[in-house]
Amino acid sequence: VRDYTGQHFDPGLPVKVVTSEKRPDLHREEIIETLLPAVRYSGKFIQQAEVVVGEPDVSQCGIESK
Repeated sequence: VRDYTGQHFDPGLPVKVVTSEKRPDLHREEIIETLLPAVRYSGKFIQQAEVVVGEPDVSQCGIESK
């Protein structure tokens, strides 16, 4: 059983992103919640993880876009 919470998000991870949310406390994409853990049995994934990804909220960091 694998919980991805707190891990840097990489599009190559064997997870399904259910939703994402902007977070002013993040500086990079991070898995902020594991809704359903990944399950591996006999070397094979039998359940894909479902996660929520947090994204940096650049509108809160004081940088203005032009």
